Amino acid sequence: MNASSTRQGLFQLLADTFATELGWNIGPEDTRDWLRRMSHDGPFRIIVAIDEPDPDLMGADLDALASHAFGGRLQLLISCGLGTLDKFIKSGHGRQYTPLGREADQTELSLLDDDEFRLALKLLHDLRIDFMEGAQRSVEYRNPWVLRSIAADIKDNPKHADETIAAGIPSLPGIQLMEFAERRLQAQERFMDTYIAFALAVLDDIANPDTAFTTGLLSAFICRQATLSRHLSDPAFQQAVGRGELKSDLLPGDVRVVVAQVPEFAALTISRQLCHTTIT
Repeated sequence: MNASSTRQGLFQLLADTFATELGWNIGPEDTRDWLRRMSHDGPFRIIVAIDEPDPDLMGADLDALASHAFGGRLQLLISCGLGTLDKFIKSGHGRQYTPLGREADQTELSLLDDDEFRLALKLLHDLRIDFMEGAQRSVEYRNPWVLRSIAADIKDNPKHADETIAAGIPSLPGIQLMEFAERRLQAQERFMDTYIAFALAVLDDIANPDTAFTTGLLSAFICRQATLSRHLSDPAFQQAVGRGELKSDLLPGDVRVVVAQVPEFAALTISRQLCHTTIT
């Protein structure tokens, strides 16, 4: 479940998901009771996977699911930023662990390692997309969004419909990534103003040494939310979040940041702004 834009608790979100996917007309308490029974005596394992839950809205509900009231057939999978993670696993001033924190195993995502990259190349080879020798030494190709962009660009190429040919990708990424982003952006003009404002905010943060911070995010384009507010109104920001263009996130130290959800658009608009900006 995508919880990044919801304003309701976990059990209500689950009830709404059951209603949409299964046609179950049940409320949040019915959902809680059903999960409790199934987690102890159900015939199958239940995995509740949640992307970007809000600690204020869902922290207590997730603590409940991690408690001994729910059985071993229930598992939780949560994806969130490091700052948000701290709020889920620690209470008070960070001196004690929450019920969820005591039970949780944590895995921090990073760039693709050698094994993951070899697997990615194999999967792309099966789609007739082959990388030249030396690609394994390119840090840029270890970013999943770069590989996704290349695959999407090749897939849209009419020549790729010919199953007798394969696409050859250079050992280092080049300007083709920006050309692909520009073609996509031309068909999505509603993204333009949002990402221009975002690019200006990114460059403002880079130019201001007092706003240096560690991202703790996977190869992401980010800026401070306070900086973005100087370039994008709050209603426009909320609309961009609702449309999936931007995402609000929390870094350690309660630093509120904004993350670009379409990295290739962020890369393109930042590069355009750099043509007209001097960073000191």
